[in-house]
Amino acid sequence: MKKLLIILVCLATAFSAKAQFVQNNNDLNTDDKEHSVGEKGFNKIVAILSPASYKYSTQTSHGLERGSDLGIQGGIVYTRSQRVTNNPNDHFYCEFGAGFLYTQVMPFNEVFELQLYTLYVPLNADYRFELGGKSYGSLFLGPYLKYNFAGKLGDMTDIFGSGGVKRTQLGWHGGADISLGRFYFSLSYNSDFTDLLDFSATDYNVDNKVSGWTFGLGVVF
Repeated sequence: MKKLLIILVCLATAFSAKAQFVQNNNDLNTDDKEHSVGEKGFNKIVAILSPASYKYSTQTSHGLERGSDLGIQGGIVYTRSQRVTNNPNDHFYCEFGAGFLYTQVMPFNEVFELQLYTLYVPLNADYRFELGGKSYGSLFLGPYLKYNFAGKLGDMTDIFGSGGVKRTQLGWHGGADISLGRFYFSLSYNSDFTDLLDFSATDYNVDNKVSGWTFGLGVVF
């Protein structure tokens, strides 16, 4: 977990420096254009971290059995936000992007850790409002798509397919964020629609998903 935190902090710092460098170059070339989060469109690069929870439930001969395991999920996401109309007073934006996630959980409290590397594609509807100066807030809600392209369970790497980990997952998330100048902070809740592990080839009907609160820190440019 310490390694993941260090990587996320380093990546966020690097992207912040790059965004500042790009802005400095733009300031040298344009005197009449000043960036504002309230403009028609803007970009974000965000480092996200979540104390993800793996939850499962299944009907057994002894009744409904439930369980959960607290893991971790983190990554880097790039998004583009575009105002829905050309009206400068419109508060509604569409946000879309892509990024990479790392997830570590321990299904059914087993001794083997499940580690996943995932392509992450979010799509949000945003309502933005001014907080004063160059500060903005927003409320957002939308679906996401996850494609698990690599992973391992303990020492096993052949974990995808029937009876294993699903490659593709759908989910939803919603939350709030604040942009203070070029710095961005967010808090959201996310939950998968689809199961993480595929039990369709077995006699068990196990509902198992990953969910949790996600914290974001990034830059706007």
